[in-house]
Amino acid sequence: TAMSWADLRILQEQGHVIGAHSASHRLNNEMDEPALHYELVDAKKRIEENLGIRVNVFASPNNTLFSVNKKCADLIKQHYSFHHITVPGSLADDRQSLMIYRRNIEVYWKKGAILYALGHWDLKRWRSAQSQIAALLR
Repeated sequence: TAMSWADLRILQEQGHVIGAHSASHRLNNEMDEPALHYELVDAKKRIEENLGIRVNVFASPNNTLFSVNKKCADLIKQHYSFHHITVPGSLADDRQSLMIYRRNIEVYWKKGAILYALGHWDLKRWRSAQSQIAALLR
């Protein structure tokens, strides 16, 4: 189940950053502007109103290359300071961007899978994806 407002307040009190992840987890690059506004802006406002904080971090809920188009990227830039994308990598190549690459790790993974996910062995196959998303978010 999703976290409650009380759960989020506890995390906030412990010093965690609370960000938005869309309103419905259905973000896709075919949405019209009202739907994008609901997913990106209304979700942010709802969190801010319920927790009394400023939300400046957004994390793509789906494959960023398929869920974020130019309209979506522009809305993210307008309303957030940082964007956690689904493409793995490093900020070393693009420190001026609002995007933050991330690595996905699941709690049920075995040690080898976790070490592989945290390593840099697979980044060569992501180079094209990194450049595509970087161009979109600039």
